[in-house]
Amino acid sequence: MLIFSKIFAITNNVAKYFKLAVGCCFWRRVVVVANIDVQVISLRNSTERRLAISKSLECFPIPWKFFDACSGTSNVGLDYNQENATNWFGRALSNNEVGCFKSHYTVINNFLVNREFDWLIVFEDDLIVDPLFDYLSLVKYMKTNDIRYMRLHCRRWKSARVVGYFMHRQILCFRTDPFGTQSYILNKDAASAILSGISDIRRPIDDEFGRFWKHGVDIIGLFPFPVLETSTASILEESRAALSSKAPAKFSQRATRMLLRGFDKIGKIYANVSRDLSKC
Repeated sequence: MLIFSKIFAITNNVAKYFKLAVGCCFWRRVVVVANIDVQVISLRNSTERRLAISKSLECFPIPWKFFDACSGTSNVGLDYNQENATNWFGRALSNNEVGCFKSHYTVINNFLVNREFDWLIVFEDDLIVDPLFDYLSLVKYMKTNDIRYMRLHCRRWKSARVVGYFMHRQILCFRTDPFGTQSYILNKDAASAILSGISDIRRPIDDEFGRFWKHGVDIIGLFPFPVLETSTASILEESRAALSSKAPAKFSQRATRMLLRGFDKIGKIYANVSRDLSKC
């Protein structure tokens, strides 16, 4: 009888600790998920794109939601300055480029003022998302390695240095802007640094993000990318291409643009030389 009592007691203790372990694992998962905000930027009337990205995110491990993309005339507390755009970027921006800038700016600004989340993952709606990629572990890796901002997709392949590995993927530090804001992860420190230097809209949003020598946030990328851009028609790219061929007509504007580009190149070179290469 005594033996059965001991067996019963041991069994109860094992069951209790098993439940406790399962509960702790569940709680840790809830905590990890709860401090990550996931936003999908999409125009409200883009029905087909929303259906496609929703299907791609069916197995995504973190709750996500749509952010209704802004238009060029949306009031977000940030104005488009055409004169500055011509001087700094070399041409006027299209209405779609301004709307894209305002959308990303608003999503990040909302994230900054929301105390519930420590990390933000942003997707645009023209993507295919790898359903098996471990985003939770990636955020943990970023936190452990003091990486504040990471691009999950880039539009161009630019000079970069391999600074680490996440599973079988390379962690890259770009020495110049690879362009694109299709998908990225950042924490509040990076969000604050990037937005703090924005006083108006004078260049596309990906160009603004790429100015690491100004805002001090390194451009870190993950390769191979865990997301792919779909081959759908892009109104943004069409409007950008139409305006890219129109150079400033006035000599003073061209001269100002060349001078500002020169300052930017000097700043970029200085930042790359002075950066601690061991940490990127």
